[in-house]
Amino acid sequence: MTKTNLKAVIPQLSPARAALAAAIAEHANADRDLRTAHEAVDKARQRAWDAQDRLAAAHARPADATGDPATAFIAGMQEGRNAGVAELVAPTKTREAAETDIQQEIDALTKTRAALDESVRERESAAVRTRNDVKGAAAEVLRVETDVGALINEAEAAAADIVARRCALLQLQSLLPPSQEKKGIDSFLAHPWLAHQLNGAFVSHPAAQSVSLAHDALLRDADAELPTS
Repeated sequence: MTKTNLKAVIPQLSPARAALAAAIAEHANADRDLRTAHEAVDKARQRAWDAQDRLAAAHARPADATGDPATAFIAGMQEGRNAGVAELVAPTKTREAAETDIQQEIDALTKTRAALDESVRERESAAVRTRNDVKGAAAEVLRVETDVGALINEAEAAAADIVARRCALLQLQSLLPPSQEKKGIDSFLAHPWLAHQLNGAFVSHPAAQSVSLAHDALLRDADAELPTS
């Protein structure tokens, strides 16, 4: 049976594991910051749309629509909106002044959106950087905890055994008369040796998949166990 020959998990607080845990935590914070920034962009966008609607409604209202709070409140209801505070607490304010306030709000939200968009870009970069840090830290855990030397020794021993068997089959191929056995040898030797390496097919081999699954687990959990066989 093919063995991946990964060592048993070494102490939980090993330097490599501690570095991975720190990288995972930093990436989680970066992801959370990015989600918050996206939410802020959405809220700022919605507030700007609402302000635009209020400005359009203010343009459409008669000049005396804000003559008193009751009129302002009812006008808002008829327009399917809540009357703004300025309409209720400052009934003498002219429509032009109210529209100026709304426009200032829109201008402020526009600048805020630009700042938030820049914040999103910065936080996206941080999320990518910290994700790459996690990948690097996970790879370091694999390096530290995988007995590569033993894997190479096993591969060399297996290769020597395969070479011997292929040489025996090659000699039999030259000596055997036409027969089913000779056809079997011909068919076997016609296949390329280490065919699993062609076109990256090795990634689907169970031995390779066990390493990939271990690496994927480490990306999420610094305490993830590595397979020992």
